[in-house]
Amino acid sequence: LAGHSMGGWVCTVAAALSPVPFPALLLIDPVIQPVERYGPPLTPEAQDAAKLVRQMTERRKDAFESPSDMFERFKGRPPYASWHPQVLRDYCNYGLSAPSSAGCPWRLLCRPAVEAAMYPAGSRQEADASYELSVLAQRQQPVTILRAPFVRGARPFTSSPTDPTLSVRLGPQAVDVLMKDADHFIPMTDPKIVAQHLQGLVFPARSSL
Repeated sequence: LAGHSMGGWVCTVAAALSPVPFPALLLIDPVIQPVERYGPPLTPEAQDAAKLVRQMTERRKDAFESPSDMFERFKGRPPYASWHPQVLRDYCNYGLSAPSSAGCPWRLLCRPAVEAAMYPAGSRQEADASYELSVLAQRQQPVTILRAPFVRGARPFTSSPTDPTLSVRLGPQAVDVLMKDADHFIPMTDPKIVAQHLQGLVFPARSSL
């Protein structure tokens, strides 16, 4: 079972709810923060970060003439400029809904307002996965964590949201892999590395890691 960002949080909760352990988990920069960052009350730093992410997301352009138009607009802009070109192409090809009628634009399937509404929820007390982490630690669930560095005061998505001590909280079966030159978009910028880790978990004898 593998997941990135909020998907990593979902995989963690799903694994804890499962009556039997998964063969392996791959959590890629999951939104599982240090316990003290959950609220209410939120720290001023957490409030400012959530507000900035929401504003950035709400302002995102969501209407395009075509998938190719989206690709051309995004390929030179951060953070998309650092994505692997084929990953960005796939996002443009499969992340849009086709026009409902002639003259209508192609639109993002995940509308900016919907995505923006998710971010504040990631810092609420209900999102604290401490209990689920303790369940997985007690089971000795094998976990590999790929994460970017945490950079205090960095712009959203350039720093990791992952608790640096997550592997400790998950116990001795957890492996922590810090990708020092990565940002939050690890699957988009380094798909080959992610694929290698997936292959290593599914086919350990063939692993090149």
